[in-house]
Amino acid sequence: MNGRDYARTAGLVITGLGVATLAGVYAYAGVWPLAIGMAASAVLCGEAALYVRELAAERRALAVQLERLARPKDAQARAAADNIAIGWDDLEAACCLQWWASHGTEHGDGCPLDVCTCTYDQRCTRCQRTEPSDTE
Repeated sequence: MNGRDYARTAGLVITGLGVATLAGVYAYAGVWPLAIGMAASAVLCGEAALYVRELAAERRALAVQLERLARPKDAQARAAADNIAIGWDDLEAACCLQWWASHGTEHGDGCPLDVCTCTYDQRCTRCQRTEPSDTE
């Protein structure tokens, strides 16, 4: 329900309560024909408020249904295919499979970009060098 429907419903409920109060006053005064008429009017205000609420729910359901029909079919399948295509582009741009799989942190054996920059005196696990490099 939008704000206008809430306002209509509230107006009808308040009017119905006011008319029901008048029906009680007329019944207390003994004017039964007016009391019965006012009570019937209060019931009609309540029914109108329920109708406004049901009408708003139907409009909302129709809007949801139209939105679903307007959406492209298999949007999730297309999004998945786009993600796969992006993955293949990244894989083709990678220097080696291990670099791609490790998100750029390691290179595979035989990769032209696998250049060790170690400066340790211990045995390096990448290049198997046991002595410090000459460029230090």
